[in-house]
Amino acid sequence: MYVDSSRFTELAAPVLEAWASSTFVSIDLSERSHNRMRNDLNTSGPGRSPTVSSNRVFCREVAAAHVAHGGDCIGSGKGMSLNPAAASGRMGIGGNPRLEFGNRKLQAFKALRAPARPLTKAEVIECRQKTTTEWALVEAHEREVWKTRHFAANLGRKAARAVVANTDKAKGDAAGGVSSGLWGLSKAKGEVVPTEVLVKHGLLARGSREADKKVWQDDGLNVRDAPERVACIRRGWGKRIDGCMGERKHRCRDHVLSSDEGIHLDLLTRIMSRLVDSLGKVTVEEVATLLRFVGFEYEGQGEDKAVCYFALLVGARYSPKMQYVAKCAVVEEGVSCNASKALPFTVAICSRSARLPGNADIKVKCSHCQSA
Repeated sequence: MYVDSSRFTELAAPVLEAWASSTFVSIDLSERSHNRMRNDLNTSGPGRSPTVSSNRVFCREVAAAHVAHGGDCIGSGKGMSLNPAAASGRMGIGGNPRLEFGNRKLQAFKALRAPARPLTKAEVIECRQKTTTEWALVEAHEREVWKTRHFAANLGRKAARAVVANTDKAKGDAAGGVSSGLWGLSKAKGEVVPTEVLVKHGLLARGSREADKKVWQDDGLNVRDAPERVACIRRGWGKRIDGCMGERKHRCRDHVLSSDEGIHLDLLTRIMSRLVDSLGKVTVEEVATLLRFVGFEYEGQGEDKAVCYFALLVGARYSPKMQYVAKCAVVEEGVSCNASKALPFTVAICSRSARLPGNADIKVKCSHCQSA
């Protein structure tokens, strides 16, 4: 679609804007993957190989995605099921009254000791030692009560897994029992990647010594330095990974504004900074300074034709210099906003619908910020 970077710069803006406005941005999938990697590397013994762990976590995620596409559970993929009830990775439901007692004690211990953070290893050991001591003092009739509690909890867990299994089976029946294929390579439910593809890439042949070494230490999986992603773009996309909008001067002087517009904007920001400096911090914090901006399309234009905006100065930062303003509008009926309007007249802070999904009926104040 875009043969080179210059074509992308010229034509991609409306496509990216449409995508950004219709897509819910989320990083939870990446964060879950990071957590799986951390848990896989966690060990009380010798350190584990990051290469082996990376491959293992990736294969488990592939197996889970294969199941989500209608395929059969392969290897340890059941442990990576997208269904919460099957996310533990255990093939069956077990346990005993002693574990049920310990789990309840651990939950209560955490609620009292660390309700807003994970328990430390020392705290977990302390809780387990206390649990062992208390369980030894539990009388026979109380153990029967815990046996009943464990049976009831076990029954609930089995019922939850049965519901998940029936749901997955119903989805498979609805799809005709055919897998859609993870990468569109195979429709066989028991096959993630076709054998011929593995043979083509030499994965089933006896590997060389160098290839075998990569099983334990593949430097290609280590990201030691962030790659330069924007150097090939004309004038770059800013120093930050999120582009020009992430810069301190987020109205981009290279890609958005013309040369003249950039000069005028810089002049306006300097005027604003000097104004705030002259007012002083005490006056700014009173939030009682109303600003009127007047603009003309050409030199010598009459004031009745000028563009006029009002803004309330609501805050300021001084290093770097930046001001927060709330957009205002004239509220008197039949009164237009122009530079020739004689004082006094009434203005009010503008409002708009909240941008967060599901809160369109909530009105919030319109605020803007600018930096020098």
